[in-house]
Amino acid sequence: MPEYHDDEYFQERLDSGVPRAYMHGAIAGAAVLGSAVVLCRLNKQSTTNTVVISTNRVAALLRMTKRLDRLKAACDGSLAQAAAELRWMAEAIVQRRLGSFFARVRPAAHSPPHRAGSSSSNTSSGHADARRLLSRLSRPSVVSCPQTIETLTHTHLTAAEQRRLDAWLHDRTVRHKPLQYVLGSQPFGGLELRVRPPTLIPRWETEEWAARLVDLFRLPAPPPRLRRPLRILELCSGSGCISLLLAHELRAIGLQAQIVAVDIAGPALRLARLNQRLLGIDTAALRFVHGDLFDDGLVATLLSLASDDPADAGFDLIVSNPPYIPPAELAALEPSVLDWEDPRALLASDAQGTRFYTRIEAQLAPALLAERPVTADSGWPALVFEIGSGQAAAVRAQLGPLAWRASLVWQDGAGRDRAVVKFPAG
Repeated sequence: MPEYHDDEYFQERLDSGVPRAYMHGAIAGAAVLGSAVVLCRLNKQSTTNTVVISTNRVAALLRMTKRLDRLKAACDGSLAQAAAELRWMAEAIVQRRLGSFFARVRPAAHSPPHRAGSSSSNTSSGHADARRLLSRLSRPSVVSCPQTIETLTHTHLTAAEQRRLDAWLHDRTVRHKPLQYVLGSQPFGGLELRVRPPTLIPRWETEEWAARLVDLFRLPAPPPRLRRPLRILELCSGSGCISLLLAHELRAIGLQAQIVAVDIAGPALRLARLNQRLLGIDTAALRFVHGDLFDDGLVATLLSLASDDPADAGFDLIVSNPPYIPPAELAALEPSVLDWEDPRALLASDAQGTRFYTRIEAQLAPALLAERPVTADSGWPALVFEIGSGQAAAVRAQLGPLAWRASLVWQDGAGRDRAVVKFPAG
């Protein structure tokens, strides 16, 4: 059985369902008793076995509630969500011990030099400890017990890691920094993407319709033999999450594709290219380019990227998640959005928030969609938009000269209209 001063003792008690109030009372009582016993030993040289609880450990354990309580306020009062965020932060910090994720980003020329006399056995031991802690953090019994998660963060992180965790908690709870920016990454359709402010964080709603679009390309199976690579254009690409997912998944399906992704924001393009390198997606399959949708010279630039043959120019599919939030809704956005994410990626300048849709369908798509698309006999769409609340009818309507065989509205997992998908007429 673990000693009373052993970390495992407190974890086992919490796992067994002992109320926290009882635990804290026992710890406080043991601290007083422990102090008295120490004095007794000093004065009487007693040889009786004693139990000593480190006062530093007691203080740390008595502070355990603070982290979860602070996070609850940033999680709409949800203890379960606060515990999940604390666990994800702890996992991200422990991953740094292994050099994963961040080490892959650092160029080899800037890697820290090997120090003479360093012990590879110590490194191996540290890595083993980190892997064991990651394994414990992912156990169902831990995931379902907020108190155990909090205990592990107090007892198994180094002093430097504790300081990093507290800094992250400050960013999350005081500065309203989104969790994804705190962690530096966001899952998207099976990909792990780097994220950083002010580039818009990929949303789960976008992930859903992008994955559904990929599923359309899986049919028919096996994929048709195309006379040339499938050409896809993404406008307002932001983090590049949609194009990155399409490039990754179409390659896995066996469809050869050439994707061009356009955005006006330099930081977004740099982040997208970083993720492209990390995912090993070749520039022949995906190119991120700078462009302004309201620049009249953009069409010629994009057509030159699509093909060298003027007789077979243009793209087979255009996708876009443009800015669509009307200015009147700006004040209703959460501080985590207003204070951290690029407003240019969020806000349209017109009252309805449909300015970008009209620009794309009425003026850009007629010039950029191929006259002889390779998707003509496939039943695949030619235009896909993500939309905001109350915009389905306006965007589903015909906004330009192109004729559509069908115009569908896809809903997200919350039952809200989220994407308009248009299929070409001939």
